[in-house]
Amino acid sequence: MDKDLRENSLDEAACPEWLEGDKKLLKGITAIFMKNVPGQMERLREALRSNDTPLVEILSHSLKGSASMIGAHPLRDAALRVERAAIEGDLEKARSLYVDMDSELKNVLASLSKI
Repeated sequence: MDKDLRENSLDEAACPEWLEGDKKLLKGITAIFMKNVPGQMERLREALRSNDTPLVEILSHSLKGSASMIGAHPLRDAALRVERAAIEGDLEKARSLYVDMDSELKNVLASLSKI
């Protein structure tokens, strides 16, 4: 992974360690991430808007896992915070945390586009 990726929301060690250095597999996983995660984020935004707490929990949990798979630890942590707020029943807090999560996703997508 190059220097730009290290500086842009991805953990250099997480991807190669988990993927055992398989760059082809990394490209495949990142392509799937880039295709699916923006839609999941849109669904999460809609779930927050419609006060669907169970769906907020499910989607933020899923997004947390997706971020972990590619080593996007800041995004994973942001998703965890949204998930915890939903579990606590505090959707107002989850909405405010979503803003950070969305910003972090943009950073990750920019980094992934360089792979």
